[in-house]
Amino acid sequence: MKKNSLLIIILLVLVFIAIFTWSKNGDGVTVQKYVKDHYMNDSLISTYTSGEDQQYLSESLGLYMNYLLLGGYDKAFREQVDVLKKHFLLSNEKGIYIRWSLDQQAAANALIDDVRIIQALIKGSLSFKEQEYQKLADELRDSLVSLQYADGLYRDFSDWTTGEPAGRITLSYLTDDFFRTLTDTNETEELLLNALTIEGPFFPEYYDISKQAYQYSDEVHMVDQLLIAANKVKRGQELPLFNNWLLTQLEEEGKVFGRYDRNSGKPLVLYESLAVYAFAYDYLLLIGEEQVAERMWNHVIELEKSIASEEEHFFDYILFHTVNDFSTAPL
Repeated sequence: MKKNSLLIIILLVLVFIAIFTWSKNGDGVTVQKYVKDHYMNDSLISTYTSGEDQQYLSESLGLYMNYLLLGGYDKAFREQVDVLKKHFLLSNEKGIYIRWSLDQQAAANALIDDVRIIQALIKGSLSFKEQEYQKLADELRDSLVSLQYADGLYRDFSDWTTGEPAGRITLSYLTDDFFRTLTDTNETEELLLNALTIEGPFFPEYYDISKQAYQYSDEVHMVDQLLIAANKVKRGQELPLFNNWLLTQLEEEGKVFGRYDRNSGKPLVLYESLAVYAFAYDYLLLIGEEQVAERMWNHVIELEKSIASEEEHFFDYILFHTVNDFSTAPL
């Protein structure tokens, strides 16, 4: 009888440990099923589960490829590579483009999404022993360089109808994926490092190449600001003004909103974004604020439970699960 009781106790402890581990690390199979049932249409990932605002973006594709890569899901990763080749790649005499959107009106790619996908292919080639992924990554990288590198600088996109590169570089695009993927990035990196805050914590959004000037919007988006801050810290910069502002927001408000007024530093909206929190989590770890990151993430877990599925953008959904399931954000 005592032996049976001891076995039951041991089993209960093991079940508890399993449940705790699952809740901490998430369940990639469950996420895949949810994505397939709610966001996918013929293997294409929509921005929303339903409604008129549905779009099919290279951003969604790259973020999902990254999630599948982190989980080691070979078959599902291959399916998304097939989606990339079948639906998103466009070739003409100028080169190979990754369409940023499958919308008929879209006529360009997006640098941040391109380098994310290229890096996913490179890592997928190593993880899944598929040389074809590396070959495709090389082709896409070579095309990107030929189409979007001019006068020492990389540009946001290239228009495939004209072959002309954009006249600007968005600073949030200059992620680790960008620097890992491309060469001759010194001048572009200087633009990132020289982008300073002016009488406040926030950074300019982009550099206008023709005007040779940084551009500051009155309304700042926290996804962009957190990406720019992370990009700069990863290149060795310290950002006391931005760090103090962010930590004060979390200490006094207990949350970070989606958009703020550049001049006053006050929120312009009252909504919270899972994507903002995913990037904030990554950034807080970068600057050594692990305890703040964990306290914030406890709030985020409760926030995610309150969001109706039809209102949850795929960007928010997959970034939340990337952090929650793998304790990392795809920056």
